[in-house]
Amino acid sequence: MTSVASQGVSTAITEIEARLRKATGAPDAQTAMRRLCSTVIKASKQKEPPYKIKPLLDVLGVSFEYEDTNSGAAEASVSLRKDKLVLEVPKVNFRGRSGMYRRWRFSIAHEFAHIVLLRTLGARIVELTYQDEASYRYVEDLCDYTASHLLLPRTRLTEVLRNEGFSQGTIRRIADRFDTSEMAVLRATNDLLPGGAIFTIRNHRRHSREKCEPRVFFCSSYYSNEGNRPWLPRGCTMKHIKLSGNGDFENVSISLGEKRWALEGRSMPWIFGPRQKDMFHASEPKVGEILGGVDIGTAIVCAAKGKFDRALFQSQEA
Repeated sequence: MTSVASQGVSTAITEIEARLRKATGAPDAQTAMRRLCSTVIKASKQKEPPYKIKPLLDVLGVSFEYEDTNSGAAEASVSLRKDKLVLEVPKVNFRGRSGMYRRWRFSIAHEFAHIVLLRTLGARIVELTYQDEASYRYVEDLCDYTASHLLLPRTRLTEVLRNEGFSQGTIRRIADRFDTSEMAVLRATNDLLPGGAIFTIRNHRRHSREKCEPRVFFCSSYYSNEGNRPWLPRGCTMKHIKLSGNGDFENVSISLGEKRWALEGRSMPWIFGPRQKDMFHASEPKVGEILGGVDIGTAIVCAAKGKFDRALFQSQEA
């Protein structure tokens, strides 16, 4: 995530970054938030992730409520009651939805990031956040960034990938180990791909007029503010992606309009599970492989030329 303030978008963003740098001595807001969270984690005496949020809130003197009192759409929210911050999670939003637990953890971590900002910058952060749309989006992105690093520290992610290799099985094990979603792991892994991204390709069509064929299903760089990363909207066909080379690693060419990216990386099979016709408007595909109702697609992991860490992204699975 690059500094938006350096682009002169908002004076509020400039002030947020300056105040965070001053409070922590960090070179940028993202590093500042990581340092602040590390301080809270250390004070909570938690040694290893997945970190429990309640002890972190206790360090900051914030109450936690998991009640039926709030029936709003938000998965988590922060309020002020009698001069005391309270983090609320509406139980009604999760009743009967056990599969939402890991999404719930990210929402809690996001609100925790807001609390860290409040504790560091005071009530002034609220005024700055709502000064304009750019400032609001910047703070929300900063809190998403912080939540991701809190739930999945990049140093630990790197250790696991070096020891176990990059594969769908590894992604699933990391998600289980750190109590987060597989999608969150893929987004976090994007940070380890300088100038690159992860694409998953699945047989689908977005509407009845399209041909059901291999199309982009997910692109990790959607969630990064780093400039000049390759990206493709969901639904792009493989005509935008070219793979060449032999062996485990390949040259990857991405094109979209006048934009061109020359990358290096690797591709591998990726299992999506049973087809969801109502969600993807998919008919039985004419191409690709379907085994027992399971959709076998492709994942492409790539970085800028000379920056793809082959040792980190090699496959160690049989």
